[in-house]
Amino acid sequence: MSPRITNQFLCLLLLLLSSCQFFRKPIDFPAYNFTVDTLYFATPVKHQGKSSNCWAYAAASLLETEYWTANDGTDTLNLSPEYIVRSSYQAKFDHYCHAGGKEEICTGGLGHTFIQTFRKAGIVPWQAYDSCYRHRPAYSKLLKNIRHLAREAVSQPEQEASCKLDLSALLDQQMGSLPDSFLYDGKRFTPQTFAQLLPAVRREYIELTSFANQPYHAYCSLDLRDNWEHAAFYNLPLNQLMNVMTSALQHGTTFVWDGDVSERSFSINKGFAFCPSEMRVSEQTRLFAFLSGETRDDHMMHIIGLAHNQFGERFFIAKNSVGNAGPYHGYLYLSEEYVRLKTISILIDKHAITKLLKQN
Repeated sequence: MSPRITNQFLCLLLLLLSSCQFFRKPIDFPAYNFTVDTLYFATPVKHQGKSSNCWAYAAASLLETEYWTANDGTDTLNLSPEYIVRSSYQAKFDHYCHAGGKEEICTGGLGHTFIQTFRKAGIVPWQAYDSCYRHRPAYSKLLKNIRHLAREAVSQPEQEASCKLDLSALLDQQMGSLPDSFLYDGKRFTPQTFAQLLPAVRREYIELTSFANQPYHAYCSLDLRDNWEHAAFYNLPLNQLMNVMTSALQHGTTFVWDGDVSERSFSINKGFAFCPSEMRVSEQTRLFAFLSGETRDDHMMHIIGLAHNQFGERFFIAKNSVGNAGPYHGYLYLSEEYVRLKTISILIDKHAITKLLKQN
């Protein structure tokens, strides 16, 4: 922590507690009416089940929207997020073994996890890998068994190849076998050739963040439980990050949002999240909320639009992945102040925001 942050520690603590104490009390949700300003196409809302796979569902939705846009709205497809999840389990196993058991095999992933897995393993449509949607695996038990095999492979290196075979058999049993090839629209594809249909295969993505204890306009590391690849995030001042998110949506680009949804002012049943404090969220209060654990990276969603309430306050429209829950059937409205406080990072097309970064 820098001296500047250290010297302000006590003041920030008091300031944060005055802001975040609202989150610990029962919340009275205001009666909001929303008017949509900008909204982009998205495939039907899906359900991740009792899993930590929101990252795969959010990123798959992003790629689906980009495909629809690239085809001028004449074609759409539904991708299989669980194909990416299963492939990531294999990558986590390899990562653990290469690190000699010094890394933890985590339950989830982040935006870059999806993109990296997509580039290596390809992707398939929903109907080509759907058995795990009909028969949901017990993910916590599955992960426990994966960790056991990984520890065995590290403790007995001569057994690593055998453990990999056992891992593949375990994933086949619990999630279904990966298809070598499949038919789609009367044509045969492999996961790699099907990936070539998507604009994402030719695009570069970037993860943006904003934390005042890191240099701005530079890549930085964040201590996140699901960042098992130790990927870097590009750090922007908070106002600039907010301007980029807003401008991106106003100019045709959606993105994946990673943030905290554990607060009482976030409600799927109400269909929106807001920041009950009247205080404007600053870079300092936001930073301390993260450093103190008040803000965590516990959920990811696809942001597809902008709206405002009857008081003119801006909201971001998020596509969730827990089915058609809530009054907006799986969609949520996140207030601008909530997003300022609770955003960890966003995953977005790097080329699309190059001009926006220069402008903001």
